[in-house]
Amino acid sequence: MSTPRIITTALAAGLLTTGLAPLPCRAQEDRPARSDQAKSNEEEVLTRGPVHEAFATAVTFDPQPGLTISTKPPELIDELPPEQQLEGDNVAWIPGYWAWDEERSDFLWISGIWRNLPPDREWVPGYWDDLGGSRYQWVSGYWADSTASEVSYLPEPPKPLESRPNVDAPSSSHTWIPGNWVWSDTRYRWRAGYWEPLRENWTYVPDQYRWTPRGYIYVDGYWDYAPVRRGIVFAPVYFSHDYYGRSGFNYTPSIVISVTTVVDHLFIRPGYGHYYFGDYYEPRYRQEGFVASFSYGAGSVGGYDPIYAYSRWSHRDDHDWDRRQREDFDYFRDNRDARPPRTWGELRDLGDGRRGARVRDRDLMVATPLAQLAKAPEKGEQFRKLDGQAREQAITRRKEMQDFRQERRQQETAAKSEGKPEKAEKVKQGRSPFLGRRAAEMKKEDAPPARKEKPALVDRDTTKETPKTADERQRPGNKGDKGENQPMPPNRQGEREAKPEREAKPEREAKPEREAKPEREAKPEREAKPEREAKPEREAKPEREAKPER
Repeated sequence: MSTPRIITTALAAGLLTTGLAPLPCRAQEDRPARSDQAKSNEEEVLTRGPVHEAFATAVTFDPQPGLTISTKPPELIDELPPEQQLEGDNVAWIPGYWAWDEERSDFLWISGIWRNLPPDREWVPGYWDDLGGSRYQWVSGYWADSTASEVSYLPEPPKPLESRPNVDAPSSSHTWIPGNWVWSDTRYRWRAGYWEPLRENWTYVPDQYRWTPRGYIYVDGYWDYAPVRRGIVFAPVYFSHDYYGRSGFNYTPSIVISVTTVVDHLFIRPGYGHYYFGDYYEPRYRQEGFVASFSYGAGSVGGYDPIYAYSRWSHRDDHDWDRRQREDFDYFRDNRDARPPRTWGELRDLGDGRRGARVRDRDLMVATPLAQLAKAPEKGEQFRKLDGQAREQAITRRKEMQDFRQERRQQETAAKSEGKPEKAEKVKQGRSPFLGRRAAEMKKEDAPPARKEKPALVDRDTTKETPKTADERQRPGNKGDKGENQPMPPNRQGEREAKPEREAKPEREAKPEREAKPEREAKPEREAKPEREAKPEREAKPEREAKPER
């Protein structure tokens, strides 16, 4: 939350010097006219809400079935890509989808995104599964390995054995990748955690599992772009039912959410499989399953946040960075007026000076119109006008994505096993229309880091945690036993005591040859020392030896 924001307009820069909240950077001609008030009531642009799963997904160590609701999701709307296209030979427009909002007891539209597709990955979209009886369940999307032609539906994986580092980092440039279970032949085997060196502009998404009605899908780790290089996030929208249900309705998003805002006001909701951004600081959100990014990233609630890990790595030389994350959270929790606005309308009112609160201006640069961002990019992005051919290609891909989503839904719901099959099932999978470039075909300066060889798989008792061998610990260099002093997983000490190969080593535990050495245990010349005990000049001094009163 302490990452500096880049203010994109001279007006906002001038207000920074006054300590007042900056304008939300919307041109006067972009403001809705009074005659458009009806449309504003039917279409509310939000500056907080779920993050598109194709932009970012958190890692959950204990994946659970998705959110279940009792309201039928609407049909997908006809969403058209914006007029300004993000430049890049690996950029694609990924359409939006419906998400459930408990506070409204209604659906929100998560707008589509311009996405710089991660190398060697293809996007598999999520969907709402009809459970019958007016019940519907969300099944999350994921970035699959584009070289795989089959998908495996696996039995439920055991609980993880670790989540935090148990050895010293080789250097400050490394980040910890937690261990995980991997299906091998007919059983799960454990792969220990390890340190992975990060590189600027790239973040590592570790191995994870995704729950589906047919079983668990294993998603192996991959390199993704750092958040500021991933693309453009558009604001979610709330539509009135009569509005989007009209014949011929279509929607084109135009309000861009600052990626810096997403990172600095980031929450994870593991039960829904989504990131959330914005104002979720009220204590009640914690009870509803929202976890602050810095807390989730620490591995204290059974998960891993690649975005937090990259931010921490970027500030690796700042020893107070972690502390400031907590202080920022406490500040926003205790100061309602300092939080980011919740809607685009509230953000415009701030620009008109209607709020009157003196807040930290950097936290109000939540959103800006795409037309304005294209003229003054925050992070050096480049845009070009979307031509007719690119628009038709985006529309074609949207239709292909709908077919691909339906294919996945039928594949996973036709052979339901309540998500817990007894054995692995391999099924042919179609090709996603959103396919990232092959890393091997990219220029060296554009390609992701080379993959590090992962630790070998070993058999573990899935009913309890067990300590690692020296090889599994991936000890860096010759650091001796320094790793033993690092934070350990729960019950690790007790498990160490139960390890027979270390606890029952006769040459160290019993050591009879040392315990019964008579020459050391009964040395008379040192134990009794009669020649010194009987020295009269020192031992028989009455004034020191025989003072009865003392």
